[in-house]
Amino acid sequence: MESAGSLGTITPSRGEQLGNLLTDILRDGGFSLALLGDLEGFPVAWATAPGEVAEARAAAVALMQRSAAQARAQLGLGTTDEIMLHDDRGRRLVCRPFRAGDNELILIVLVPGSQQPYRMMTNRALREVRRILGSAGE
Repeated sequence: MESAGSLGTITPSRGEQLGNLLTDILRDGGFSLALLGDLEGFPVAWATAPGEVAEARAAAVALMQRSAAQARAQLGLGTTDEIMLHDDRGRRLVCRPFRAGDNELILIVLVPGSQQPYRMMTNRALREVRRILGSAGE
């Protein structure tokens, strides 16, 4: 488990809890990737199906997050709850930016099917990350 620069050091206990949570989310949701990162693209914890590369996706998502922030500012939109990319094979890369205490984080899941539900599982993950990091979040 790695800790992100903006979060400081995550205790081994919390790091293990976050890793276990993402492993559960990956399995229970049927996802190919479950990653928790900071908004700079540094992975905090992740779980991947065979063949997935978490770190490369986190960096790309950080770029997407910054682009969304610029669009929000220019269009006067409120807080972004979800950013999603679809590919031509029906996969969806779902990014859920959120706050846990003083930490700005992003949960990323790769949903392999276009009709596969994901929202309930990502909501569960957000609640649990906030609990593990000791905050109610926003």
